[in-house]
Amino acid sequence: HSFPTRRSSDLIANVQVLTNGTIFTNFANAPYAAGLSGLSAGNYTITAIATDNNGLSGTNSVGVVVAIPPSVSITSPPPDSIIAAPASFAINATALGSSATITSVEFFLNGNLVQTDSSSPYTSFFTNLSSGNYFISAIATDSNGLTATNSINVTVSAPPSIVITTPISGAIFPTGSGVSVL
Repeated sequence: HSFPTRRSSDLIANVQVLTNGTIFTNFANAPYAAGLSGLSAGNYTITAIATDNNGLSGTNSVGVVVAIPPSVSITSPPPDSIIAAPASFAINATALGSSATITSVEFFLNGNLVQTDSSSPYTSFFTNLSSGNYFISAIATDSNGLTATNSINVTVSAPPSIVITTPISGAIFPTGSGVSVL
């Protein structure tokens, strides 16, 4: 956060930053910027008090909310699955909001949005995928606008082909005889 001062006629002697009334840091020189990290979930009032070289001070406060982001997990298919081409399958995800409700889960295939689902169970369908490697992502968004992402890789591969050349279709063999398959 940046704490600009507005009075250019006097020199700023100190800028004090408080979080919920507790001193977080003091600045004697510009730039007056502090990174507030590691805050637990909750409501906070951040206050900056600028004092000039004449002892005059100005105060400004803002209220912020630190919220726990949602979680999302792709439950099927399993990561690194190999699926026969042409592939058609469902992508299922679970999403939970710790401090807010889930508003949507977006499903992406190789970075392209395929579907948005706004109600649980969160599902999308991919159809007729040709052979190749695919990167699948689910992004959950909660009512605070916070997001979480889970991604997996899936390989779609052509199944092996096989042709029976012997015996021919419709061949008749006596009981107990050996049949060679080629």
